[in-house]
Amino acid sequence: MAAHNLLVVSDLHLGEDVGRSIRTTEGLEAALVAFLDHHQDHGGPWRLVINGDMLEMVGIVMLPDQAPRVPDDLHPHDHRYGLGGREDAAAIKMRAMVEHHSTVFAGLGRFVGAGHALSIVIGNHDIELCWPAVQRVFTEGVVEGWRHDHPSESGDAIAKAVTFHPWFLYVPGVAWIEHGHQYDPYCSFEHLLEPVIDEVEVDPNIGGLLLRYLGSQFGDEVHEVVHRGTFAYLKLWASRGPLHMSKIFVAYFDMCRRLLEHYRLLGPDQVTRHQAKVADRVEDVARAAGLDVGLLYRLSDLWRPPVANQLGRLLRALMCDRVALLVAAPTVLMATLLVPAASQTLAALVLVPPLGLLIAAAAIAREPTDPRRAMRSQAKTVRKLVGVPFVVMGHSHDPVHLVDDDGAYLNTGTWTPRGDPYKTFTHVTIRHTAEGPRASLRQWRDGASRAMSR
Repeated sequence: MAAHNLLVVSDLHLGEDVGRSIRTTEGLEAALVAFLDHHQDHGGPWRLVINGDMLEMVGIVMLPDQAPRVPDDLHPHDHRYGLGGREDAAAIKMRAMVEHHSTVFAGLGRFVGAGHALSIVIGNHDIELCWPAVQRVFTEGVVEGWRHDHPSESGDAIAKAVTFHPWFLYVPGVAWIEHGHQYDPYCSFEHLLEPVIDEVEVDPNIGGLLLRYLGSQFGDEVHEVVHRGTFAYLKLWASRGPLHMSKIFVAYFDMCRRLLEHYRLLGPDQVTRHQAKVADRVEDVARAAGLDVGLLYRLSDLWRPPVANQLGRLLRALMCDRVALLVAAPTVLMATLLVPAASQTLAALVLVPPLGLLIAAAAIAREPTDPRRAMRSQAKTVRKLVGVPFVVMGHSHDPVHLVDDDGAYLNTGTWTPRGDPYKTFTHVTIRHTAEGPRASLRQWRDGASRAMSR
């Protein structure tokens, strides 16, 4: 692995327009294919690391009647919000993405076929890549892309050059590469290496369910408010008109029910059984990476526990107190005004104190939704624990290159064409030189990979 130079991208979110009437990704796709074709012939050999969220698997809205076949086992919500995170359903979504982005998979096939390697680090938006069936469909897509120009060859070598990494990619003495969502409590998983506690469906988290349940109702505009808090959602909700407002409220209610359904699974017996599976998985990952098991546990202690697994944090994250206040305040006011005048004082004494407690609860600050500070802080700790000069993350969509005395933290940013055009199509290269590994934050622009100033 160390013989390859590293070419790292993340947060492509391909497939979010499958089955939805939203902004297309044609420009992103064309840029990505040009990027792959350029690096196929320049600067290698490369290990292309797609560092999480290559695919928008949690946000895709594919209803069962839109699928080429209906999965055997569906959650009731799959009929309203699209196929969820069960293995068979996720494999069907993956096949749709391969077909929808066939030019990208053809580009990946050419890239790997030219002698380069492809490593997929799983992120929070494509967590369903944890399923073996989904990985098989992905790999088949790369092989199919390669076989377009090599129809008589088997493609076994292409398949072997594609690897999946549920947490990190570690290059000894060079880099530690992980997506970074484990430092974001709205997007983290309690057991990242085994994120299926009920053995049926990928564990839900707030970030994923917001996209699946509310994103399916709000459309592309949900991306504009996702980090702006309660009132931004309420403003967007109120702009939709009474009928659509009622549909969004139902989606919000269903999201809450899904999270509480998951919370009820977390009984002692189920957790104990699952922890045993996790322990086996940690040993497997440590052995494959050549790392000490104890080190992996110390690294996992840096993660932020998901809000979905603690009831109080969950209720605050779902804004249940603020939604209750939104309903309770006018109700208390009307009740106080409508009772006979002689009883209004008593009604106020009975109703106003609980309302005051609800106001106090609603005023409590939520946990920060911006993970950038936590990611930067923990990257430095990771670098010291693992003993590498570079830690590379994604997730935040914010390209970063922070250098200190003994190394650097780099963030690959995003390829989604939203927001600042100077902060898209960004990537990281780490090259082997006579003086040691050298890292650079870069942007694909005007047909070339250009260095970005720090």
